[in-house]
Amino acid sequence: MRSRPLIAVLGVAAVAVSGCSASAAVDAASASGQSLEWRDCTEEDVTVQLPEDMGPPEPVEVPDGMECADLEVPVDYAEPDGRTILLSVARLPGTGSEQDPETVVHHPGGPAVPGIPEAAMAVERFDRLREGADLVVFNPRGAMGGVRDLFPLEDCFLNGPQYTAPLTEEEFDADVAANEERLEQCREHDPELFDNMDSATRAHDVDALRAALGEEQVNFFGTSYGGPAGAAYARLYPDRVRTMFLDSAVSHVIGYEEEAASDLASLENDFAGFAERCAEDSECVWNGEDVPEAWRAFVARANEDPIPAKEYGDEPYSGYDLTIAGSVLLGYKEDWPVLSDAVGQALGGDASAFLARSQGQPAYIGSVAAATTCADGIRFENYEEYRRASEEQAELSPDFGAAMAGYETLCSAWPAPEANPRGPIDAEGLPPILAAGSTQEFHLTSSLADEIPGSVALEMKGMGHGLYIGDGNECVMAHADRYLVDGTLPEQGTVCRPD
Repeated sequence: MRSRPLIAVLGVAAVAVSGCSASAAVDAASASGQSLEWRDCTEEDVTVQLPEDMGPPEPVEVPDGMECADLEVPVDYAEPDGRTILLSVARLPGTGSEQDPETVVHHPGGPAVPGIPEAAMAVERFDRLREGADLVVFNPRGAMGGVRDLFPLEDCFLNGPQYTAPLTEEEFDADVAANEERLEQCREHDPELFDNMDSATRAHDVDALRAALGEEQVNFFGTSYGGPAGAAYARLYPDRVRTMFLDSAVSHVIGYEEEAASDLASLENDFAGFAERCAEDSECVWNGEDVPEAWRAFVARANEDPIPAKEYGDEPYSGYDLTIAGSVLLGYKEDWPVLSDAVGQALGGDASAFLARSQGQPAYIGSVAAATTCADGIRFENYEEYRRASEEQAELSPDFGAAMAGYETLCSAWPAPEANPRGPIDAEGLPPILAAGSTQEFHLTSSLADEIPGSVALEMKGMGHGLYIGDGNECVMAHADRYLVDGTLPEQGTVCRPD
């Protein structure tokens, strides 16, 4: 579950387009002679936009040599001659002596993370890669740039469908209706664009970028929710892939039941580590106790008598709400003391510490992000589907079973068919790819590599997410850099360790 955004503070009714027709549309754009007009990037290009009440954003220094441009793409690739939008693109030129370096295109996660500010803040991570390649990043539709201006922060990033745990069909229907209203509050600003936000459409954007760069093939580097876009690109344009590196990628090939089981097993494993440390740590709230039993009792009491978050208007939070927030803090060992302190404060009658990261908001996903994830598939069509999944997941995970089913209720409000349903990847024409994931996410990330013969899934034996840009794991970075530039894969079974 941590492979997706559980609480979004930044952050589709679309007609599926066949690979043939979409490719023709992009080729037509390429044939029209579109090229990128580079300029020096400014501080505005690399600074994440925030709501006014969150204060001014931290200034980000523009990396030396970073250039920016605008890429014009169709809103709907089924209508290539229709309305267009501009996507913000940036380039970090290679620093090596090669006359014709490779070009690596990075697709960020989120799925509403702007790639340009992310690359500017993590520029040192790319030092070795840039010895043999130019790095090109972009802000996907729904992120910053001209597209972001079409979707206001308040309605589209700080508002969206909420996680719910309905106990009856009536509650389920009411929750779905409320979430549908939240989605529509964003969609009404630009229905046409909102309805074309799925990851297959993003893959078409990547191919339009490839064409504008003058490249015959792409070196695709996808992080986290960049995985579904990578899978879509592999399905749509197999002959245009030179290399593809997917880091901590969300799987778009395995079924919901398998994905849920993997996510919950990961959560339970993380919780077992927390429980063991907590029981032995004199400063932990449940030192010397049976931590799983204490946690379940804590959640049960909060479900019976929700705990107010005093710093956020005394809004009451149920055990389910605290389970969602607690699951976020399990993913990194350095956050385990934060979880312990949050429990201690909640036992004292204040749940504020659980909600600090979401600014006191109930667990939700920004509507712009939902416009991508929901269009990419998975939702409960009715209460019976949700109830069965909840019961099955409670058996798989007695501590966090409600969290996964609650996530899927977000998209039950989606009013249209899936635009980009998950499924297998036809490996014909594809080169072997490289995937990397921490132990907690390895099953999901490796499922993408398993689709393509000769591919390698690299496991980092530890906890983490975004091993290259986020964690800066030297082992993962070295293998990825070598592969993206030289096409050289590590041996099957290679593992990395935390730095």
